[in-house]
Amino acid sequence: MELFKRLKVLVCIVQGLSNNELIGRGKFHKIVYLMQKRGSHTNYTYKFGYHGIFSIELAHEINIALDMGLLIEKADDKTYKVRTTDKSEKILNEVIGNFINPVNMEILTELDNLNYEILRHLSNMVFFYYGHKLKYEDDFRSKIIGMENKLVESDFKEAYKLANKYFLK
Repeated sequence: MELFKRLKVLVCIVQGLSNNELIGRGKFHKIVYLMQKRGSHTNYTYKFGYHGIFSIELAHEINIALDMGLLIEKADDKTYKVRTTDKSEKILNEVIGNFINPVNMEILTELDNLNYEILRHLSNMVFFYYGHKLKYEDDFRSKIIGMENKLVESDFKEAYKLANKYFLK
């Protein structure tokens, strides 16, 4: 039953995005991670890798959702687009009933409107906040510059503002 609840969260996240579509699995991992930190019913373990945060468990469950027909994925010019299917809601409602949408739609809408760099900085900041107890803007800046060797200051500032608004408590 818990697996189906987590799959419902994944479906709700994709449904809550503009065009009912999520571009790229990397973005999927970052958004699910941030939503998890805001209380969605997932408990994935994340590691930090070359492209930022990543969860092997989440990757596996995305594949399960694809195999079950809850999500579809299509390649389009070097990117993958993930969408829900017509039968997503029907299948999940039959299995788990009326499970309340556990996704904070206000935050999801704001995340959906971010460019990838800001989303990446934001997810990295939240990861470092919880994993390394970093708290200050300069600490985050040093850590990100150390990882990436580059930093667009306006993207960093926007990510830091959102981190403080929603995640760094």
